[in-house]
Amino acid sequence: MATSSAVPAADPQAAEWTAVLTAYGAMTAAETRTYTNAVVDPELEKYATDKVLADIKATLFW
Repeated sequence: MATSSAVPAADPQAAEWTAVLTAYGAMTAAETRTYTNAVVDPELEKYATDKVLADIKATLFW
């Protein structure tokens, strides 16, 4: 029985996925700080724009 010793190729999108997940984690952390402190976290505007940012601001003061 032959076994393959070939190493699987690295995912060409791995860096992009890592960047997306890092940004998403930072956005959710900023969102959590916003709701916890009842004031818009300055970092939130780096990650959330337009409708998402407006929705967070609207629910913050609801």
